[in-house]
Amino acid sequence: MTRLLAVLLALILIPAALSGCATMTESPAERAHNVGQVGNYNLLEINEDVDHFWLVDHPSRLTYWIVR
Repeated sequence: MTRLLAVLLALILIPAALSGCATMTESPAERAHNVGQVGNYNLLEINEDVDHFWLVDHPSRLTYWIVR
């Protein structure tokens, strides 16, 4: 039983590993480019995320007077 399960898993996993992470619409190079581009955008937006976390992304409206 264990051997049958191992053979079935091998038949499923080996073709998936040999496909090269290609999809029906993207080649592996295009997929890697998209992943890299998303990572780059995430790094560029980290400053806005930190500002939003510390609540300094917009002026406070706690008073009617301008306080500097």
